[in-house]
Amino acid sequence: MLVSLALTFVVAAAAGAQDAPPTIRLVDGDVPIGPASVDTPSGERIGRLALANHFLNVSPAPSIDPTLDAAARDQLRLAIDQAGTLATLGAGGRVVRVAPDTLVRLGVVSLAEADGRANLFSLVGPSQADAVGSAGGVATLGNPGKSELVAGVAWRDASLAALDDLSAIFGATPQSSAELDDAAARRWLNQENRARQQSGFPNDLLARRNPVLDREADNILRGMRGEPLLPRLTEPPAGFDAPGPTHANNRACQPNCDPFWTVPDRLADVYAQTSLDDQLGTGPDQPWLLNFDVYVQQQRWLVRYWDSYRLFGVAAHVRTERDVTDHLPLVRGAVESVAAGAADQWDAREYPVDFVIVGSDPWPR
Repeated sequence: MLVSLALTFVVAAAAGAQDAPPTIRLVDGDVPIGPASVDTPSGERIGRLALANHFLNVSPAPSIDPTLDAAARDQLRLAIDQAGTLATLGAGGRVVRVAPDTLVRLGVVSLAEADGRANLFSLVGPSQADAVGSAGGVATLGNPGKSELVAGVAWRDASLAALDDLSAIFGATPQSSAELDDAAARRWLNQENRARQQSGFPNDLLARRNPVLDREADNILRGMRGEPLLPRLTEPPAGFDAPGPTHANNRACQPNCDPFWTVPDRLADVYAQTSLDDQLGTGPDQPWLLNFDVYVQQQRWLVRYWDSYRLFGVAAHVRTERDVTDHLPLVRGAVESVAAGAADQWDAREYPVDFVIVGSDPWPR
């Protein structure tokens, strides 16, 4: 009897050992790969990294609510299957509405090998939140040999309760000409910062807009269009840095920016971030990816590189008189892949954009 019990115990222990998830070494120790990683100190740290990015532009910073931490953990566990793979991330591709006033966004923070020196989580978050929470973990995205840090961020906003799901999840669609132009300028900055994040830029070197430079860019664009100029701003408002020498570049949309889609900013961002997540999970190994030191070594810092500037002025004009009809099926298909029904609700279209970009404050090289 004793021998039988002992043998049963040994066999059970061996089976348990075989079922234990693999681990990976992060900056704060070994962490299991898969759903178990969500309930570790590393998971909490990874979630807070994502939280800092997604609510970067919310002021004052909303308070952290433990119930929202729990909601983020629940959704992230559901998104990571037992093999450690980030599964379908819910309604909207990367955003889930878990309550009438609560949303959770899921996505990649960085490759595990870049832990501590990269953060890819989206910078395009809500403009306000009553409270926030987060969770993090480790998973593989379609490539068993490539582990990635993933996260969920949750926020509560009482104003969402009366909105339909698409409007709550993705926000409002720009309608007027001024709203379209403002949205195009924001998306240019988002695209610039997404490229910087992929090269491992630290947060203090991400691109920021400055009202003095925005006015300079606006006047250059007005001059190009034969419109009256606005008075120059000689002093920045409180809280903004005074710009240094400027460098202006007048350009149309291609090849350095995307055409404008008539959808909310957050949907355009979800589409771009999803493509980035897929690239990291399944693409070939690229030693320079998320490595700022390697990036710097490979560049010659000349004024034509926007990456060498920190402060920007951006002015845009969406040319709605020139609908890019050849691309309409592709645009509508891409929008539908992120949010079913959105292409019809927002009448998703694509337009070319005229930009003026003014760069200033080059960082030391």
